[in-house]
Amino acid sequence: MGGDKINQKTMIRFIVVLGLKKLSNSQLIALARAIHSAMTGNLRFITPSPSLVSYLADIVNMSDAMAATAGGPLKTATVRVFRNILELSTISLGGYVETIANLEVSTASETILSAGMRVKRVAVLPPNDFRVKIDGAVPGEAMLRTKAVKRGTFQFQFSLTPSDDLSWVTLYVGTKASFKPTGLTSGKRYYFRVTYVDKNGTHPWSTIINIVIP
Repeated sequence: MGGDKINQKTMIRFIVVLGLKKLSNSQLIALARAIHSAMTGNLRFITPSPSLVSYLADIVNMSDAMAATAGGPLKTATVRVFRNILELSTISLGGYVETIANLEVSTASETILSAGMRVKRVAVLPPNDFRVKIDGAVPGEAMLRTKAVKRGTFQFQFSLTPSDDLSWVTLYVGTKASFKPTGLTSGKRYYFRVTYVDKNGTHPWSTIINIVIP
């Protein structure tokens, strides 16, 4: 048994493209220095995370490790450690830039480019095939299910007054594309929705489905 639906819209989002795994050590350092230079004094980014001071330290640490006179396995291992740190810092900084940029979609591309990063425009779709089912066998329960997404993290919510944004309550956050809430009040109408996060960022909320719990 399903419920009534309220459709949601597709959104446009601009994502940061870094491609770090394809870069040599020297190319990674060059990119990181370009990003640091582009973001320094850039008024679009007031509180970068990680801080630019910390980011510069990561760049210097990797650069110094590569320039060390001692060679062999120890140097290779040391460079690898500092490369991993710099990659994580760059990814975190990219996430910060992406979040700031998409606060104003009309200038998002320009904002990302101003940080010395490449940009890609994507259509961010709501979760597909969201369904709510009840069989009446167990009072106070419903089965929420949507289409699985590779490496997606799902968030299911419910509300009794969906027009109030503050009324939505999170039921589940995790990698499973289904969830069965229990302890719901029989005879009440509940409104359910789901969203997910993947490599393209946070997707719009799904169609809202409302149903009376048996």
